[in-house]
Amino acid sequence: NAPVVTPPQRAGSKDNDGNESINFRDMPASDKATVIVRNASVVVAMLGFLYLFICSLSLMGSAFQLLGGKEVGESLAKISVFNNPVAGVVLGMLATVLLQSSSTTTSIIISMTSVEILQVKQAIFMV
Repeated sequence: NAPVVTPPQRAGSKDNDGNESINFRDMPASDKATVIVRNASVVVAMLGFLYLFICSLSLMGSAFQLLGGKEVGESLAKISVFNNPVAGVVLGMLATVLLQSSSTTTSIIISMTSVEILQVKQAIFMV
């Protein structure tokens, strides 16, 4: 008679580092509470940072409105570079490379458009 080999019973699974992890339902109540509080704090922090980002966009728009005014918008409208779509794409790429953030560049262009420093048809090619 050949011996019967049974697979080992697993309490949990192993992560990428080879450490054994425990299923949530197998955890003690104190560990469950810790996991829940940690995950809830991450969600609250993400919502807080999103709120700060939206407030900073509003602040940037107000700053452009105070600093720029209509004179800057009129002078930018006279420059033919902003009316050329290819030049707008190049300017948008250059701004993105210099700031190393496409979302920051987009936010700045949208803020400049909202206070009418740039026209929408100019901003479309920059974004």
